[in-house]
Amino acid sequence: MRGVLIVAVVGFLYATAAEAILSCPSCGAQWPDDYNYCKDCGTALVPMVTCPSCGAQYREGTVSCTCGFVFLRPKAVTITAEPKQAEIYVNAVARGKGKVEVILVPGENVLIEAHLDGYGTYGRSLAYADTPKAIDIVLTKSTTRKPTPPKTTGVFTSFLESDILLWSAAGLSVASLGYGYYNETKAAKAADKGNAANDHSEIDFYKNEVAKFERTRNAFYLAGGTVAIGAAYLGAKRIFFRVNVTAIEARVVISVGF
Repeated sequence: MRGVLIVAVVGFLYATAAEAILSCPSCGAQWPDDYNYCKDCGTALVPMVTCPSCGAQYREGTVSCTCGFVFLRPKAVTITAEPKQAEIYVNAVARGKGKVEVILVPGENVLIEAHLDGYGTYGRSLAYADTPKAIDIVLTKSTTRKPTPPKTTGVFTSFLESDILLWSAAGLSVASLGYGYYNETKAAKAADKGNAANDHSEIDFYKNEVAKFERTRNAFYLAGGTVAIGAAYLGAKRIFFRVNVTAIEARVVISVGF
């Protein structure tokens, strides 16, 4: 029985403490938050307003009295935008261009926006408590430039920038270098046969063969190397072209998306 009584007392004290969130500024007594005056000394616990019509008292922030008097009336704010072609939105709803009037009731919050193609965007949250009489919006021109597409000079430029020419040049380079190496092996074999020959006429024949194979080898090495350099240049240009196109497309997507 004693245990039940203790639990009940503790519960009562806890509930009383939980409700006692308003302290009297005069005597320090604590009261539930729905009390307007201290019951010990009569001091107001919260700011109060008096109805000028009937004399009733209410907490500050009360919209209207029971007699019909309105403490807080709707506020009107005039919003103008420059340029006048700018569309004005209230809570994402288009309300007009250039100039509109918005009515706010007590406790209301709205989002004011203004948009015009080619100009920056304006946005502001507006609450009843801090509503000005007028809001002047001035939109500035956007500094984002439209991307310039890569220049082309016709079919020949398109062919130079195509993958067909790049791979053809690479293949021709490999073939030329391969044939040059083939002639180099033939020149080496002819030199070996000339060194093994005993007859002067046979030695002269192989010398001529070596010279012929070496000339052919040098010519194809030179041609293959030149084509390889050209293929490398075309490849680098093609990569640079594709990177530029990708960057331009990305800028287009970003500018359109925002």
